[in-house]
Amino acid sequence: MISSLADLADTLAGQHGPAVVLATFLFMAAETSLLVGLLVPGDAAVLLFGTTVGTPWQYAALIAAAALGAMMGETIGYLIGSRYGTAVRYSRLGRRLGEGRWARAEEVARGESGGRALIATRFVPVLHSMVPVIAGTLGMPYRRFIAWEAAGCLVWAATYLGIGALAGTALRAHGSQMGYAASAVLVALILTVTAVSRKVRRR
Repeated sequence: MISSLADLADTLAGQHGPAVVLATFLFMAAETSLLVGLLVPGDAAVLLFGTTVGTPWQYAALIAAAALGAMMGETIGYLIGSRYGTAVRYSRLGRRLGEGRWARAEEVARGESGGRALIATRFVPVLHSMVPVIAGTLGMPYRRFIAWEAAGCLVWAATYLGIGALAGTALRAHGSQMGYAASAVLVALILTVTAVSRKVRRR
């Protein structure tokens, strides 16, 4: 599996930079939406996108793409909540998500945990797709909503892409012990992130 991951990192790194940036943007815009975000582990995918980083400029471009894509998806969720209100929460999909999750999302959107809670939700699977809908439903001012979400998206993107970039650099050192160690760590990270995401989705 480690060898396969190294090959995948090489394949991604071999793509044209603009294509990877565009793919990152489009993926995050879809992943952050209410429906796709429940199915796709965005954290693991962004770790892999991070392995393509070869220069500081590429790192900055991917952070911008991931953050802007996530903000677009969150804006769509906000508009859905603003347009349809509680109909989303009490729809078939909304009921499957569970009232407990909606209550937590509402607590965050109402600001009972402070703006920092909006930043933290970017790191929580499922919840980060629900908070924008609730924010729109409650009529939270869009500027306040997107300001906190932008901060969360930037911190999240920089963190996961940074980890991926460090691992990718070591992965390309195939013959060294450091390369194999980095491969093992990246595999463990991706498996852990995916497992946690699935567990959270099932709750």
